[in-house]
Amino acid sequence: MNSKDYYKALDLFYKKEYDKAFNLFKKLNLQYECGYCKLIQANLNEAKSIWENSKIDSPAIKWGLSLIELINLKIPYSLTFFQIRNFLERDLTLLIENKQLKYAENIISAEEFLTEYNTETPKFIGRVLIQQGYLEFGFEFLKKAKDICYTDPEVNYLIAEYYIYKLQFNNAASVLSETVQQNPHYFPASNMLNIIKTTYNITSCGNLSNS
Repeated sequence: MNSKDYYKALDLFYKKEYDKAFNLFKKLNLQYECGYCKLIQANLNEAKSIWENSKIDSPAIKWGLSLIELINLKIPYSLTFFQIRNFLERDLTLLIENKQLKYAENIISAEEFLTEYNTETPKFIGRVLIQQGYLEFGFEFLKKAKDICYTDPEVNYLIAEYYIYKLQFNNAASVLSETVQQNPHYFPASNMLNIIKTTYNITSCGNLSNS
Protein backbone atom coordinates (compact mmCIF):
# COMPACT_ATOMS: atom_id res chain seq x y z
CA MET A 1 0.00 0.00 0.00
CA ASN A 2 1.20 3.47 -0.87
CA SER A 3 1.39 5.20 2.51
CA LYS A 4 1.53 8.64 0.86
CA ASP A 5 -1.78 8.02 -0.90
CA TYR A 6 -3.27 6.60 2.31
CA TYR A 7 -2.50 9.71 4.34
CA LYS A 8 -3.71 11.89 1.48
CA ALA A 9 -6.99 9.99 1.51
CA LEU A 10 -7.26 10.40 5.29
CA ASP A 11 -6.61 14.11 4.93
CA LEU A 12 -9.39 14.36 2.35
CA PHE A 13 -11.71 12.40 4.63
CA TYR A 14 -11.17 14.68 7.60
CA LYS A 15 -11.62 17.69 5.35
CA LYS A 16 -15.04 16.18 4.53
CA GLU A 17 -14.15 15.69 0.87
CA TYR A 18 -15.67 12.25 1.04
CA ASP A 19 -16.06 11.49 -2.67
CA LYS A 20 -12.40 12.27 -3.33
CA ALA A 21 -11.39 10.24 -0.28
CA PHE A 22 -13.56 7.35 -1.46
CA ASN A 23 -11.88 7.27 -4.88
CA LEU A 24 -8.43 7.17 -3.33
CA PHE A 25 -9.38 4.53 -0.75
CA LYS A 26 -10.88 2.47 -3.57
CA LYS A 27 -7.63 2.73 -5.50
CA LEU A 28 -5.86 1.42 -2.40
CA ASN A 29 -8.44 -1.38 -2.01
CA LEU A 30 -9.34 -0.24 1.50
CA GLN A 31 -12.87 -1.50 1.72
CA TYR A 32 -13.64 -0.47 5.29
CA GLU A 33 -12.68 3.11 4.54
CA CYS A 34 -14.65 3.06 1.27
CA GLY A 35 -17.76 1.92 3.09
CA TYR A 36 -17.26 4.50 5.80
CA CYS A 37 -17.14 7.30 3.23
CA LYS A 38 -20.59 6.19 2.11
CA LEU A 39 -21.95 5.77 5.62
CA ILE A 40 -20.89 9.23 6.73
CA GLN A 41 -22.77 10.64 3.71
CA ALA A 42 -25.91 8.73 4.78
CA ASN A 43 -25.61 6.21 1.96
CA LEU A 44 -26.23 3.21 4.19
CA ASN A 45 -27.16 0.83 1.40
CA GLU A 46 -23.94 1.53 -0.49
CA ALA A 47 -21.87 1.18 2.67
CA LYS A 48 -23.57 -2.10 3.52
CA SER A 49 -23.05 -3.43 -0.01
CA ILE A 50 -19.35 -2.62 0.05
CA TRP A 51 -18.85 -4.29 3.40
CA GLU A 52 -21.03 -7.33 2.74
CA ASN A 53 -19.22 -8.01 -0.53
CA SER A 54 -15.80 -7.63 1.03
CA LYS A 55 -13.71 -10.78 1.12
CA ILE A 56 -11.55 -9.38 3.90
CA ASP A 57 -12.02 -10.83 7.39
CA SER A 58 -11.85 -7.49 9.18
CA PRO A 59 -13.07 -6.63 12.71
CA ALA A 60 -13.60 -3.07 11.45
CA ILE A 61 -15.89 -4.22 8.64
CA LYS A 62 -17.81 -6.47 11.02
CA TRP A 63 -18.25 -3.49 13.32
CA GLY A 64 -19.33 -1.32 10.38
CA LEU A 65 -22.10 -3.77 9.53
CA SER A 66 -23.14 -3.82 13.19
CA LEU A 67 -23.16 -0.03 13.19
CA ILE A 68 -25.60 0.02 10.28
CA GLU A 69 -27.86 -2.37 12.19
CA LEU A 70 -27.77 -0.08 15.23
CA ILE A 71 -28.54 2.95 13.06
CA ASN A 72 -31.54 1.04 11.67
CA LEU A 73 -32.65 0.17 15.23
CA LYS A 74 -31.90 -3.50 14.73
CA ILE A 75 -29.88 -5.92 16.84
CA PRO A 76 -26.41 -6.52 15.37
CA TYR A 77 -25.42 -10.07 14.58
CA SER A 78 -21.89 -9.69 15.94
CA LEU A 79 -20.35 -7.47 18.58
CA THR A 80 -17.22 -7.63 20.72
CA PHE A 81 -15.79 -5.76 23.67
CA PHE A 82 -12.90 -4.41 21.62
CA GLN A 83 -15.04 -3.27 18.69
CA ILE A 84 -17.02 -1.03 21.02
CA ARG A 85 -13.87 0.20 22.74
CA ASN A 86 -12.05 0.91 19.48
CA PHE A 87 -14.79 2.42 17.33
CA LEU A 88 -17.84 3.70 19.24
CA GLU A 89 -16.51 7.08 20.37
CA ARG A 90 -14.97 7.92 17.02
CA ASP A 91 -18.11 6.95 15.13
CA LEU A 92 -20.43 8.97 17.36
CA THR A 93 -18.10 11.97 17.12
CA LEU A 94 -17.95 11.83 13.32
CA LEU A 95 -21.70 11.36 12.97
CA ILE A 96 -22.46 14.31 15.24
CA GLU A 97 -19.88 16.53 13.53
CA ASN A 98 -21.42 15.63 10.16
CA LYS A 99 -24.93 16.46 11.38
CA GLN A 100 -26.06 12.84 11.19
CA LEU A 101 -27.80 13.35 14.51
CA LYS A 102 -30.53 10.77 13.98
CA TYR A 103 -27.92 8.11 13.30
CA ALA A 104 -26.07 9.06 16.48
CA GLU A 105 -29.31 9.12 18.46
CA ASN A 106 -30.25 5.63 17.28
CA ILE A 107 -26.84 4.23 18.23
CA ILE A 108 -27.01 5.89 21.66
CA SER A 109 -30.49 4.44 22.20
CA ALA A 110 -28.83 0.99 22.19
CA GLU A 111 -26.61 1.93 25.15
CA GLU A 112 -27.99 -0.75 27.49
CA PHE A 113 -27.55 -3.43 24.82
CA LEU A 114 -23.99 -2.30 24.07
CA THR A 115 -23.18 -2.20 27.78
CA GLU A 116 -23.81 -5.95 27.93
CA TYR A 117 -20.73 -6.34 25.72
CA ASN A 118 -18.63 -3.53 27.18
CA THR A 119 -19.45 -1.98 30.54
CA GLU A 120 -17.56 1.20 29.62
CA THR A 121 -20.17 2.08 26.99
CA PRO A 122 -21.91 4.80 29.08
CA LYS A 123 -18.52 6.41 29.69
CA PHE A 124 -17.72 6.45 25.99
CA ILE A 125 -21.10 7.98 25.13
CA GLY A 126 -20.92 10.51 27.96
CA ARG A 127 -17.47 11.68 26.91
CA VAL A 128 -18.56 12.21 23.30
CA LEU A 129 -21.68 14.13 24.29
CA ILE A 130 -19.77 16.36 26.70
CA GLN A 131 -17.11 17.10 24.08
CA GLN A 132 -19.78 17.87 21.48
CA GLY A 133 -21.51 20.33 23.79
CA TYR A 134 -24.44 18.19 24.93
CA LEU A 135 -23.49 18.68 28.56
CA GLU A 136 -26.62 17.55 30.36
CA PHE A 137 -27.14 14.47 28.21
CA GLY A 138 -23.48 13.57 28.59
CA PHE A 139 -23.65 14.00 32.35
CA GLU A 140 -26.54 11.52 32.58
CA PHE A 141 -24.44 8.85 30.88
CA LEU A 142 -21.45 9.61 33.10
CA LYS A 143 -23.65 9.08 36.14
CA LYS A 144 -24.62 5.70 34.72
CA ALA A 145 -20.96 4.92 34.17
CA LYS A 146 -20.18 5.79 37.78
CA ASP A 147 -22.99 3.52 38.99
CA ILE A 148 -21.37 0.67 37.06
CA CYS A 149 -17.84 1.33 38.31
CA TYR A 150 -17.71 3.79 41.19
CA THR A 151 -13.91 3.79 41.42
CA ASP A 152 -13.11 4.32 37.73
CA PRO A 153 -10.82 7.39 37.88
CA GLU A 154 -11.51 8.30 34.27
CA VAL A 155 -15.25 8.54 34.91
CA ASN A 156 -14.67 10.84 37.87
CA TYR A 157 -12.30 12.95 35.80
CA LEU A 158 -14.93 13.33 33.07
CA ILE A 159 -17.53 14.29 35.66
CA ALA A 160 -15.10 16.92 36.95
CA GLU A 161 -14.76 18.22 33.38
CA TYR A 162 -18.55 18.56 33.24
CA TYR A 163 -18.49 20.68 36.39
CA ILE A 164 -15.69 22.81 34.92
CA TYR A 165 -17.76 23.44 31.79
CA LYS A 166 -20.58 24.51 34.13
CA LEU A 167 -18.15 26.77 36.05
CA GLN A 168 -18.83 24.76 39.22
CA PHE A 169 -15.22 24.62 40.32
CA ASN A 170 -15.86 23.58 43.91
CA ASN A 171 -17.80 20.56 42.68
CA ALA A 172 -15.04 19.74 40.23
CA ALA A 173 -12.46 19.95 43.01
CA SER A 174 -14.56 17.68 45.23
CA VAL A 175 -14.80 14.99 42.55
CA LEU A 176 -11.10 15.24 41.72
CA SER A 177 -10.15 15.09 45.39
CA GLU A 178 -12.20 11.92 45.77
CA THR A 179 -10.50 10.48 42.70
CA VAL A 180 -7.01 11.24 44.00
CA GLN A 181 -7.85 9.62 47.33
CA GLN A 182 -9.01 6.46 45.56
CA ASN A 183 -6.19 6.41 43.03
CA PRO A 184 -3.21 8.62 43.96
CA HIS A 185 -1.35 7.61 40.79
CA TYR A 186 -4.02 8.89 38.39
CA PHE A 187 -2.08 12.00 37.44
CA PRO A 188 -4.67 13.72 35.19
CA ALA A 189 -6.89 14.11 38.28
CA SER A 190 -4.14 15.30 40.62
CA ASN A 191 -2.81 17.75 38.03
CA MET A 192 -6.26 19.19 37.31
CA LEU A 193 -7.02 19.43 41.03
CA ASN A 194 -3.84 21.44 41.59
CA ILE A 195 -4.70 23.77 38.70
CA ILE A 196 -8.22 24.39 40.02
CA LYS A 197 -7.02 24.99 43.58
CA THR A 198 -4.34 27.41 42.42
CA THR A 199 -6.44 29.26 39.85
CA TYR A 200 -9.63 29.62 41.89
CA ASN A 201 -8.12 29.73 45.38
CA ILE A 202 -9.98 26.66 46.59
CA THR A 203 -8.56 25.58 49.91
CA SER A 204 -10.95 22.76 50.84
CA CYS A 205 -12.92 20.19 48.92
CA GLY A 206 -16.23 19.51 50.63
CA ASN A 207 -19.41 17.84 49.46
CA LEU A 208 -20.95 18.52 46.09
CA SER A 209 -23.34 21.43 45.86
CA ASN A 210 -25.91 22.58 43.31
CA SER A 211 -24.34 25.99 42.92
